[in-house]
Amino acid sequence: MRGFHNKTILRVAMICLAIVANAGLSTSAGPRSGRITVSLDPSFYGAGPFVKVENRVVIVWTPSSEISPDGQVQIFNLEGREITSLNLLGLLPKARKVTITDVSVGPTGMIAVGARVFTKAKQSEPFLLFLDGNGELTSSPVPFKGLGALKVEVDDEENVWVLGLGAGTADPAEVPVLTKYDREGNLLAEYLHFSDFSKDAKLVHEGMTTGGDVSMGWTPSKVWFWSASRRELVTVSRDGSGVEKVPTGLPISAGTGVDDTVTRARRFSWTDSLGLLAQVSLSPKSPNGESVRTLIYQRVSGTEEWKVTPRADLANQTGTFLGVDQNNAEFAIFEPDKTSIEIDSVPLVP
Repeated sequence: MRGFHNKTILRVAMICLAIVANAGLSTSAGPRSGRITVSLDPSFYGAGPFVKVENRVVIVWTPSSEISPDGQVQIFNLEGREITSLNLLGLLPKARKVTITDVSVGPTGMIAVGARVFTKAKQSEPFLLFLDGNGELTSSPVPFKGLGALKVEVDDEENVWVLGLGAGTADPAEVPVLTKYDREGNLLAEYLHFSDFSKDAKLVHEGMTTGGDVSMGWTPSKVWFWSASRRELVTVSRDGSGVEKVPTGLPISAGTGVDDTVTRARRFSWTDSLGLLAQVSLSPKSPNGESVRTLIYQRVSGTEEWKVTPRADLANQTGTFLGVDQNNAEFAIFEPDKTSIEIDSVPLVP
């Protein structure tokens, strides 16, 4: 296991974010542009790895692992150098298999993982794992209610926010939608419960992803998530002062374009200043040989209207939209040989 080489933390007051002063971690904040390439561990080849960019690091993980020597999570800095590798089976001696739903790295380097741990072939439980920047557990695995954790985010105060997947067979009134923990895994607060979504039984019992992709993130003042099945942006004040639900609609519907049909609206992201962004895949209605096109849509503030972004640097992107990290739109281009991933950063503000 390879960890950060320098534990000294420099806290810089800049847009209320704490940036790690670390030999392996980039410390410059603000807009950036250009591409980097991250090289994957051989155990990731062909595994269909997940990737996200947040707090100026690139996180890549394999969804499932049953081989103890293999790494399951790699974390890279913005120069493309690996700074941490995690072997979750090595940290959980009684586990025979671990599946990961999400990984988050906070501005201070703290790591949180949403996982399902199998101790027997067909016996598993959902847990949250809390680790320091060196990849060492800071507490015992924390059991999670219902179907488990869908999304995990570590904020700049080392609080861990967890979006639940669903209630499953449990009482929806007892399973929180959004939960807040401290760095030691102690429960701090619960916001909303799946009983609040009782009119959407499929979402409650089968999971938030039944209607499409779900996105989550945080700003200096709020934690947010967007649900495709409900077409709704939910924001929660980080101080616990309020919850707001905003209907958003979807970017466009099938048949809106003359020659195109929407195949999928996915990968949503939200910021206070930019509002909602979404990547939409379009396929031609007629068999004219054209390939699927991908466009970035932006929601018009205060309405349910969506428009294609006029920015050429976003409109011409061919990669998978990962979201917005510190005013940069992040895209992933998966190499055909599956040995590496290119990350393309597009600054959204000057």
